[in-house]
Amino acid sequence: MVLTLMMLANYALNFAVIGMPAIVRASAPVRTVALGLIALTIFGQLADRIGAFAAIFVSMPIYAALSALFPSQSHGLDSPAFFYSLIGANLLCSGISVGLLALFFLRRRWEIPKPLSWKIALAAAIFTNPAWILFFPIGRA
Repeated sequence: MVLTLMMLANYALNFAVIGMPAIVRASAPVRTVALGLIALTIFGQLADRIGAFAAIFVSMPIYAALSALFPSQSHGLDSPAFFYSLIGANLLCSGISVGLLALFFLRRRWEIPKPLSWKIALAAAIFTNPAWILFFPIGRA
């Protein structure tokens, strides 16, 4: 039930950030966009997981730089530098993967003009990025 509600909220956010601008500004067919957003919402979860996996590798040089700049008593997985570098890299990589997925749908499936599709994809990368959930204290005591 909770997963279904989260997916519906994700769809609504995708519709607001990606679908509405495509419909209003580029006159894309409402039905085509609404149905396509179902697939985009599902594939967006996969794109987020791909971004999270890539973040592991992107965070390594960030962690090394942070560790050099801000020495700490703790090293490795217990280090605050590791935590912040992984969170930042996850936000970046997930944003890129979600933005590229949105760009694919905008350009290839809905044939939105290039300048507008890039703007909408950038908004999607920022506002519909599932990695933002890492900043909410849900389930933490």
